[in-house]
Amino acid sequence: VELTRLDIRSGALQVDMRNKIASRVLGHFEIPSAQFPDGMNTLDMAVDPGSPAAQAMATLIRDLSGTRFDLRGPAYDQVNTLTTNVAATIDPDGSGATVTNQDSVVVEVDYYDLVTAYARGYFGTNTITRQDEESRLTLFDRFVGGSLDLDQVTMRLHVENGVGMDIQVRLNSFEAINSRTGITVDLQNALLQGPINLNRAVDHGDGFTPSHYQRVLDNSNSNIDAFVENLPDRVRYDVEILVNPLGDISNGNDFLYYESELKADIDLEVPLSIIASGLTLENFSKPDLPGDADNPSIDHGTLHLFASNGFPFDAHVILDIVDEEESVLGSIPVEGTMLAGIMGSTGLVSGPTRSTLHAPLNGAQVDLLYGDARLRTRVVFDTDAQLGHVRVLDSYFMDLQVTVDGNYIVNGQ
Repeated sequence: VELTRLDIRSGALQVDMRNKIASRVLGHFEIPSAQFPDGMNTLDMAVDPGSPAAQAMATLIRDLSGTRFDLRGPAYDQVNTLTTNVAATIDPDGSGATVTNQDSVVVEVDYYDLVTAYARGYFGTNTITRQDEESRLTLFDRFVGGSLDLDQVTMRLHVENGVGMDIQVRLNSFEAINSRTGITVDLQNALLQGPINLNRAVDHGDGFTPSHYQRVLDNSNSNIDAFVENLPDRVRYDVEILVNPLGDISNGNDFLYYESELKADIDLEVPLSIIASGLTLENFSKPDLPGDADNPSIDHGTLHLFASNGFPFDAHVILDIVDEEESVLGSIPVEGTMLAGIMGSTGLVSGPTRSTLHAPLNGAQVDLLYGDARLRTRVVFDTDAQLGHVRVLDSYFMDLQVTVDGNYIVNGQ
């Protein structure tokens, strides 16, 4: 990196003076290439008399927030160069001192906690490689079984470059991983066959305008539908980022603001026209039973499931009792089906259908639910294959309420 200018957002300059001379010493420091917010570039401090056996010390700390450094050197023809002039003078108002080869004044200067507000220069050519990087996806976490066939899927990739450097990105692979099924789907698109060239941002002196890159992936130019239909819970990618691939074409005018960033956004548009086969949604709950494990109020009974289904397909419910590790401790058979919503003349659902389902509980199952076990509810959808893709609107809904009708224990009986 060859910097010619550096503006500081926050940070500090610390000057330590150690004095072994038997006189008060005045320190004067000038940084010709710096400009503090007050327009000055000098610092002054003093250190008390000391001796070779017991040196005196003094510390000066200067807040550098808002400071600008010109790093071109005294002749303005260099880079990464910071000039400092240091002067140490025996206090003329003091009693003076005899200086021997055992006496000294030592000055140490430290810059720390620097945060850049703006930098300019040539930032060099560099390649950043990320192989087998994984990111977690939670979008499909409640889908735990079955398959989904989507009619149309559109993914819009938007990359914003707020850095004053040309950047070239090579996306070597992008995979959708379904950990439950062990199936991985590789994304196929021209995006993975050549580099993505990102133009540098434009510097206005007091701000910048980022450059933008956009790419649309759909069923016609990719397998994005199969990518999403895999119901991934993770994505894995291999990417190379090359900074300044053509070298110093800006003639030392690369730049970076504190607000500069390279970011990518993905907008996934899925008009829900689907074919579902055994598509399973999952939820966990803890039934609110009367009494507690030490004093249960019921010993057996029936769970009543009151369903309101506004979707254009039937669904059936599977109830299991599971422990904290989601291991099945027992299954509760459910009698009945959640019937599809009422279909209107337009082929869309005009209203929900209400169904009541029943699930008998025996004594052992009741004991489990009074303990630490939870109730796992799975709703399984299947569309009619003869109808093909079924359109699903965002106004469609499903509601399921559970009550218990039990044999109550009174006075222990």
